[in-house]
Amino acid sequence: MTAANPAPKLSWRHSWRRVWRPLLHPLLQPQLRQLVRPPAWAVVGMLALAAALAARHGLVEPAAMAQACDPQPWQPGCVVRSLVVQAFIHQRIAWAALALAIVALVWRSTGFAKAAFAIGLAALVLYSADLAAPSVLMALAVLAARGPASRDGER
Repeated sequence: MTAANPAPKLSWRHSWRRVWRPLLHPLLQPQLRQLVRPPAWAVVGMLALAAALAARHGLVEPAAMAQACDPQPWQPGCVVRSLVVQAFIHQRIAWAALALAIVALVWRSTGFAKAAFAIGLAALVLYSADLAAPSVLMALAVLAARGPASRDGER
């Protein structure tokens, strides 16, 4: 291009239409969008897993946090740390997940299954894998038995 004829500037919209839309066209179809989108209970489970990982590596395991909480145990961060530690000391969080999973299995309730799945994933990270693993599997069995019709709502 010469100085008299500068190159045309492409706008974002032009770039989208010409470059990205043909590449993403199959993903833009409504029936494929539903296949790509994860169910809400899976997203909630992953958020619970991320929160448990943050609690484990940010509150429980650092030695500096334990030393900071020794002289002043009633600081807000120390109280949260104590509650997280109490949740897994006698596998309380795993027992709660297992109880929810059993209720979900007996009553075939997706609500209890979703709660058992999220709490069970958190318990897997928080040192309670013995009881949490079966609760996650039972919750997934209930959710899988309900099928894709219960993706967005209760049935």
